This record gives sequence, C-alpha cells and structure tokens, in this order.
Amino acid sequence: VVLSASILHAIALWASAGVFVIAKRLRLWEAYKLPRNAKHLSEEHPSNVALNDAALREAILGTFVVVPIVVACLSPLLAASGMPVCTPLPPLRHWAADLALSIVG
Repeated sequence: VVLSASILHAIALWASAGVFVIAKRLRLWEAYKLPRNAKHLSEEHPSNVALNDAALREAILGTFVVVPIVVACLSPLLAASGMPVCTPLPPLRHWAADLALSIVG
C-alpha cells in the first residue's frame, strides 16, 4: 500500500511539474510571460534561486519521506473504517467519466 501510493504520488507530482519544466526549456509560452523588469524578479536573483532550491528540497522530502509516513499511518485506519484500500480499479469508463466531470466542474 505504502509503495504503490508513494509511487503514484511521485508520478503525479513530477509529471505535472515536468510539463512546466519542459515548456520553459522549449520556450513554448514565452509570448505569454509577464515582463520581469525589476531586478528582484529575475530568475537569477539570489533570493529566487534560494526559493527554487527550497521548493525542490521540499518536494523531494514530501515525495520520499512525508507521503510514505502519512500513507503508512492512514491506510490501516481507512481499512478499519471499511474503505477499500488497494482494490482493483473500476472499469475505465467509470474513472474516465469521474475525471471528465471533475474537469468540467
């Protein structure tokens, strides 16, 4: 349970962040960026570099330490309350419809 939840969390987190990293490296959205004329808004400004480094460390800590601990603590409680834990997925049309409805709103 812990391993599968941690892997799914890591895939979702890093894939969603990866889209933006790839878009930035390929300069896909350059025309839509707001101008950063002030010196303190520059990506190379020391405070922004430190902030990005801290965010990366936090993401790594959350992915590999916090999520496994939380899942290890919560999965027995969820199972004891009658919630299915690590059961087979429903048919594709069911969860695809749920996903579509959550996007549409």
